[in-house]
Amino acid sequence: MRTDIRGFVFFLLFISSFYFGKAQSVYLSKYVSGNYLTDSRHQLELFNATEDYQNLSGYTIVTRQYVLTLPNNTIIPPQSSLSLSKSRKGKGSFELAYDEMKDFMIRISTTDEIGDYVVMFNRYFRIVDAFYYAPRPRVEFLSEKVDFFPYQRDKITFDIPTESASVWNFLQMAPDPAVFFVKINGTWRVTSKRKNMFPATAYTSVDAKYVEGIVTLKWVSKFEEDCFTHIVERKAEGESSFKQLEAVPAKGNSQAIERYAFYDETIGKNQTYQYRVYNVDKFGNVIESEEVEVKTEEASGDFSMNVILSTQLASREVNIRFFSRKSQQVGIKLLDEQFRELSILFSDTVEANSQNLIKYTQPLPLGKYYLIADTEQRRFYKEITIR
Repeated sequence: MRTDIRGFVFFLLFISSFYFGKAQSVYLSKYVSGNYLTDSRHQLELFNATEDYQNLSGYTIVTRQYVLTLPNNTIIPPQSSLSLSKSRKGKGSFELAYDEMKDFMIRISTTDEIGDYVVMFNRYFRIVDAFYYAPRPRVEFLSEKVDFFPYQRDKITFDIPTESASVWNFLQMAPDPAVFFVKINGTWRVTSKRKNMFPATAYTSVDAKYVEGIVTLKWVSKFEEDCFTHIVERKAEGESSFKQLEAVPAKGNSQAIERYAFYDETIGKNQTYQYRVYNVDKFGNVIESEEVEVKTEEASGDFSMNVILSTQLASREVNIRFFSRKSQQVGIKLLDEQFRELSILFSDTVEANSQNLIKYTQPLPLGKYYLIADTEQRRFYKEITIR
């Protein structure tokens, strides 16, 4: 009798290992991070490593952003991937769109800690595969309980295990995690297929000038690679965060220096504003310009000075435009980082409401410099950096 029981137990173990072993052969194979609600590039792939068709109907995916249950007749062919994304990118037969699923629930995040996890449960609510990435191995978002409210059944609660559980694969990425991961030979890594290993652009010569009710913001991009928009933001004095004003179309791909301008008429008088420009590349990386400040003063005798730098290595020319609302004596000097005088650029009387231009053509070494402008009313200075 004891032998029969032992044989029966071995039979059950054999059947269960055979059945669930096939399920284990379907695993998470690619993860493109990003906020589901705001980033259409977010994507997840499941891979069938077996030589048979696999039916994943009823399998459930849990992340920090959402929970979903795969619909009936979700079949993956042998040695093929099933792509899950917000919408069908290629309209292929092995793609599923979250927005087309009834059993898709968006979660409200309880913490802003960088990182995410993906856990795949089979139809019997056993973990098939699990992956998380974070700046460090121990994170606040693990472990946790997740409540799911599907359309046609009662609430289901999923236990997401601690990091010590053997089900996890972990990739340490910090503080700004890469956005494109793949699982190769059982190991998660940043994909080698990622094209843009360098920034999409780089900003220089960001300048803001106020004249007669309009702020003119000008900037230069050194190069552009898959750079399709430049986002202009503004923050008023007393405000805690920047607000988007405009998305300026970019060149897309260019190895030449590109110049841009944005004109802001939605401003108040006698206010102080800060402006900046940024770009988000196709992998979610953010490139920001320096912040520039401008005052919208309309006082008589107002004076402004605008600097345009040439980044050509042969010249690094400095062009200085200045404007005076009244006729007055103006003196402008160029100083180095130790405030030593390098050149007197201008010393004369200017006419009222006239635009004036100075070209300084002497090559300047890389470093920080200052322009000092003395008028009959006050002194102005501007810091410039030669890169």
